[in-house]
Amino acid sequence: MPHEGYSAEGGPGGVLTAYDPSTGRSAWRKSANGDVQALTVMGAEVYAGGHFLTFSGYARQFFAAVDGATGAVDPTWAPHVGFAQFSQR
Repeated sequence: MPHEGYSAEGGPGGVLTAYDPSTGRSAWRKSANGDVQALTVMGAEVYAGGHFLTFSGYARQFFAAVDGATGAVDPTWAPHVGFAQFSQR
């Protein structure tokens, strides 16, 4: 069963954390190599977004998905994000 409280935390080593609503203690905590700035919950999955290239040891470019109950990284969800480069003349 997914937890009811999650947080996205920034910093040089950002994290995504789930909290046990009955105790307020951390249920699981996943680290990234950069800021974790956003999260959303859809069904049993928690999606994280931020400025990171690795998430919990997996190569993930800016986005990652984890199981809300266990914190296990979804090995099949790894979108590739491309950016257009613009220059002023």
